[in-house]
Amino acid sequence: MSINFKELRCGNWVDGGTNGNLYYQIKPSDFVNTDFSKTNPIPLSAEILKACGFEYGQYVIDAHWWYRLVGIKTNNGKIVTFELNLFKSDGDKGWGINLEEQYFGYCHSLHQLMNIYHSITTEELTFKLSLI
Repeated sequence: MSINFKELRCGNWVDGGTNGNLYYQIKPSDFVNTDFSKTNPIPLSAEILKACGFEYGQYVIDAHWWYRLVGIKTNNGKIVTFELNLFKSDGDKGWGINLEEQYFGYCHSLHQLMNIYHSITTEELTFKLSLI
């Protein structure tokens, strides 16, 4: 599944490999020199979320898992918790996004998560490739 280049911005991480796992970060020159039909999203997984600094937890009562970043500063200066939830009942909808327990929607890939994080904080989400 290729990425629509309109979803991308400088700093996003994507998969440029034809068989997966050739991760690279988008640079300004990529918008001129890259055939994005061969570029794929990096699917969100436990491994990817941990490489972004998210902490794992589980709610026993309603059987879902969460990964969260605590204490991020929003673009209006408020300190909040950014949480991704994976509910067993949601099937393949993706990771549910909550900000201070307010639901935002779903995302499936790292570049989507990075864009959402950037829109909330005006900062880049750190992704440590060396951790995967």
